[in-house]
Amino acid sequence: MPDHIPRKDRYGLPLTTSSTLAAERFIETGFEDTMLEAYLRAEQFDKAEAMLRIRLQRRASVRDLFWLGRAQVSSGQPEAARVSLHEVTQRWQDADPGSPERTTLNRLAAQAG
Repeated sequence: MPDHIPRKDRYGLPLTTSSTLAAERFIETGFEDTMLEAYLRAEQFDKAEAMLRIRLQRRASVRDLFWLGRAQVSSGQPEAARVSLHEVTQRWQDADPGSPERTTLNRLAAQAG
């Protein structure tokens, strides 16, 4: 009898280390997203910005840049916010102009000046 019985995913396929790590990363990212939104709503912009900078070092994400710009506008950093939001605007050029995200982006950009 084998010492190690491989775990299986919901389809009955053996879970590999990489798929397990990917699943854990997916869960961690969801948790971080929830924490970021909570920080922003609680006006703890310094905590949100610190978490976003770490995430942006791991991988560039337009969504994280959007949140960073949101934190920067709200914490009175208009120059930094303009830089972040300009990058978001460039990368979301093809996004639906009537979407809630684009509407919020336009409002934040106007606030940043």
